[in-house]
Amino acid sequence: MPTRDSAVAESKPSVPPIQDVIETQWQFVTDDLGPLHAQLESRTELAGFSLVRLAPLDLTDRYIDTADLRLARAGLALRLRSDGRHNRATLKSLHADSTSPKQRRRITQPMDDGRIESLLSASGPVAERTRTVASGAALEAVFTARTHREVFRALQGGVDVAAITLDSTELGHSGDAAASDLLRRVEVDLHGAAVGAVQPLVDRLRESALLEPALASKFVTGLASVGRTLPAPPEPGTALIAAGLSAAAAGQFLLRHQLAMWRSLQPAVCLGEDPESLHQLRVTGRRLLAVLQLLEAAPLAGANRLRPRLRALLRRSSAARDLDVQHAQIEAVDRTAADGALQPLLNELARRRAQQQRALLRALDSLRARQLFLALDKLASRPPRRPPLQPAVVAAERLIRRRFRKARRAALLMDRSASAENLHALRLEAKKLRYVAEPSAAVFGAPLQRFLRRLQRLQNVLGRINDAHQAMTNLEALVRRRRNSLPPGAIFAMGRMTEQQHQHLLAERAKWPQTWESLSGKRWRRLRRCMKERVAGTARPNIV
Repeated sequence: MPTRDSAVAESKPSVPPIQDVIETQWQFVTDDLGPLHAQLESRTELAGFSLVRLAPLDLTDRYIDTADLRLARAGLALRLRSDGRHNRATLKSLHADSTSPKQRRRITQPMDDGRIESLLSASGPVAERTRTVASGAALEAVFTARTHREVFRALQGGVDVAAITLDSTELGHSGDAAASDLLRRVEVDLHGAAVGAVQPLVDRLRESALLEPALASKFVTGLASVGRTLPAPPEPGTALIAAGLSAAAAGQFLLRHQLAMWRSLQPAVCLGEDPESLHQLRVTGRRLLAVLQLLEAAPLAGANRLRPRLRALLRRSSAARDLDVQHAQIEAVDRTAADGALQPLLNELARRRAQQQRALLRALDSLRARQLFLALDKLASRPPRRPPLQPAVVAAERLIRRRFRKARRAALLMDRSASAENLHALRLEAKKLRYVAEPSAAVFGAPLQRFLRRLQRLQNVLGRINDAHQAMTNLEALVRRRRNSLPPGAIFAMGRMTEQQHQHLLAERAKWPQTWESLSGKRWRRLRRCMKERVAGTARPNIV
């Protein structure tokens, strides 16, 4: 076993490499690190683990973000660290696993110095992600953390399995913190061992030092030390309008909500590492289109000119979304049946997805996009030019009836043997009907809520039909294009999945007529009667 002196010598920092890892870490807080430090320093063994003390470190960390915390809204914390010899830039995911120990991604790259300007001009995974998410916005130091760190390695059978870290940290602007901003944390980092193997050591530490689980990350605590909080995303889904509002006031309220949702999602979409964020951004865009229809009906000047521009921006995201779906489909085949044989295909899809990501970033960061959202912001607060204003109930009822008529026309074109393309067209009409109707659930009450549940069922059936059709089309196209380069096992696995998707398509296609009938029959008649009664009883709206 190394002596304490040799362990201290070994701990001298070397030039840090670029790292992209998932760290596993137990995090605790305490009012006093002294007793635990004395216990660890006086022992060479604890709970069956050998302990080796490393040299203490004094760290200066600056946490960096834009003024509107775009990195944090993308789920990232950016830290510039200096230990007196080396400088490092680190991105950590903020959305750590809620269980204990926590798991989160950590990406680190070395820097020549600790300046923000140096990071922005550098290459490497941290610098590139930072520039992408910031999208040209200036970066600034949000808070500073000055930490005195004591580290003890835990070994089992001579193998380094964990590190026990005792941190005493001052938080605040430029490190000038009051005593109340002193943070004392104990962390145990897993070094490749199984969680269960190190858990006895963690339990012993908790019991002997009366440690409490850390409820907030160092980043969140640091924000609080300078009077800031982590941006809370808007409530997902659709806000509900209240009876008595004008169509203009209701539409502007909905527009502000969906614009906030778009802005909460855009940083993660720019990062390009979470397919679900792009999907949700597209859903938000469709809801914005529905709100603009309401504002057109209000009427509110300018709404009709913005809808085509927003639709054009959403089309720029279609290719990226399609590639996300294809990648997930091929990955499922490879994972379950092809045993890695489809990796070249996955690499090709990843390359094409990266190209589409660059195109999407150019579209989102373009002058046209900035002008569009500036116009949407103005529309959300613009006072109507002339009363009388149309009641929201009246405008919503007309929009719902109009969208239902379009969905019904699409349904009447088909029978049980309808093509996947025609069913997809009905699916699109059903989506538009849902996005128009959802905000009025509080106005039209139970009849609309029951109608929306049936509409969701129809969307689910049509969505599964579309997913199966797209999976079949994509797989067949890939086999045709790469038949000569794919191993027989991969072709067989893709053929089997194609057949499975065909069976899913047939099963779901048999369901849609009954699902449509349950929606368009008495549910629609009851909703139509309810809407008619509410419209008849609507007084002139309050001018809001």
